[in-house]
Amino acid sequence: MMQCTRVAIVLLASLPLAAQSGWVQRSPAHVPPVRAWHGLSYDLFHDVHVLFGGGSTGAMLGDTWQWNGIDWQQIAPTRSPPARCCHAMAYDVSLGCVVLHGGRDNAGIVLDDTWQFDGANWVQQAPAQTPGARQTAGMAFSFARFHTILFGGNGGTPLAPRNDTWEWNGSNWSQVVTAHRPPPRSAFAITSDIVQGRVVLFGGLSGTDLSDLWSFDGFDWSALPHRRRAPRGATPRWPPTRRVACSCSSVDSRSPRARRRRTRRGCTTAAIGALTCGPTRRSRGALST
Repeated sequence: MMQCTRVAIVLLASLPLAAQSGWVQRSPAHVPPVRAWHGLSYDLFHDVHVLFGGGSTGAMLGDTWQWNGIDWQQIAPTRSPPARCCHAMAYDVSLGCVVLHGGRDNAGIVLDDTWQFDGANWVQQAPAQTPGARQTAGMAFSFARFHTILFGGNGGTPLAPRNDTWEWNGSNWSQVVTAHRPPPRSAFAITSDIVQGRVVLFGGLSGTDLSDLWSFDGFDWSALPHRRRAPRGATPRWPPTRRVACSCSSVDSRSPRARRRRTRRGCTTAAIGALTCGPTRRSRGALST
């Protein structure tokens, strides 16, 4: 079994909301080829975003890239997953690895393989049990269970949206049986809410685009109510900046260098409750911690 670097989580200061406002387009010296339906995940230990695969002009890609905040760098692992798109991918904090499952290859075959990336190489896993072949599923790390979970996607024969929940423990998949769960769907946005210790899911596709919001507390799924339009003069009920656990090493908060490092590695997460407004329905959206 692949041995990845384990990450020790420590509490660090978060970025002020003012520092996070607005999008900034970057102009790196190197850029991955154009693609869609790829996987992108933040590697906490190496402090880079990892991109793998995707589809481009009818062909599938099997390349691995890392974004360090300034430039893209293509990685040359000794072994990589076969080229694919529509796969699920997430960083597993407990393992210190990026985990990848499923997707669709160049021949149109829906895949059921599981891989781990340690920052240098991909290693295929050999679990005794798997979620089954599927594409456009979602994966996120559950801080409540301290394992990566997989939800939904298109699977089965014939392909159809699913709504089952699975957990990866580093060597095997096991199904998590819950009393409640979102309706079947694919191509949804899913991420970890570090502050609340839960996984948050939004939207997706199930015959039509969806706009519902769900959270998973490690034991069960629950729907979070929201309205798509806020009343006139209303403001979203987001709490102020919170402190979250999101770094891989402890630092001395008294030194200026440590404070800069804390800012670079810090992150802000807003707790989600009953929202006064929310996004319109959509599929293949994106959520991130």
